Amino acid sequence: MDLRLLGYVVAIAEEGSISGAARRLRLTQPTLSRQLRDLERRLGAELFVRAGRGLIPTAAGEALLRRAVRMLADAEAALNDVRLAAEGRTGRLTVGFAGSGINGALGDALGRLRAELPDVDLSLVELFDDAEMSAGVLDGSLDVAVQRLPVRDARLAIRVWAREPLALFLPAGHPLARTREPAPVSVLGQTPWCCGHANPRPMRTTRSPPCATTPGSCRASAHKDGPFRRSSRWSPPVSVPP
Repeated sequence: MDLRLLGYVVAIAEEGSISGAARRLRLTQPTLSRQLRDLERRLGAELFVRAGRGLIPTAAGEALLRRAVRMLADAEAALNDVRLAAEGRTGRLTVGFAGSGINGALGDALGRLRAELPDVDLSLVELFDDAEMSAGVLDGSLDVAVQRLPVRDARLAIRVWAREPLALFLPAGHPLARTREPAPVSVLGQTPWCCGHANPRPMRTTRSPPCATTPGSCRASAHKDGPFRRSSRWSPPVSVPP
């Protein structure tokens, strides 16, 4: 049945007259009267009877009204759901991140999302492997991944989203501590490092730069010269499907 006709029936019942419903619907009274007669003919039942100067629903009209109100409300809700989904205000968002990545920009952004988009179902997935996070974006299990070293893959769109400080702590007497000038990566490769790992384990020293905790220039080659400061800023990229 045409939802428009159900709206006419509801308006007539609520206004108590054809004239009042016609004004509300911005129709002429003869047009609305004709629509009501056509509907009653199709249903084989009279929907309204006169009571004094107005109209009241018959038993058949009451039965139709109960369903009409629900159907119109459901139709309006469906249109609203579609509109909100099209605007990105509802649905599900699954975000992958490394443990400490929840601090700073990501934590602030998630707080704003909760406040501004309360109908979005937010799911957070904590991962410690960059390759696993990139794979999650590619296979659809993650909508977005906030990570530091995403896999280089043409199917991924990578954007710099935020920058965070990275500091190198040295003994005061260390040769690299005597200057604020950039030091080549090859020099750092000859310096013992203390580095952490994704899986908790005792810390150890190594003579090669720890790729998981240094900028991308270290990851490329421990012997390729490149700028590296005692305190610098680097960027956790965001990986999303292109």
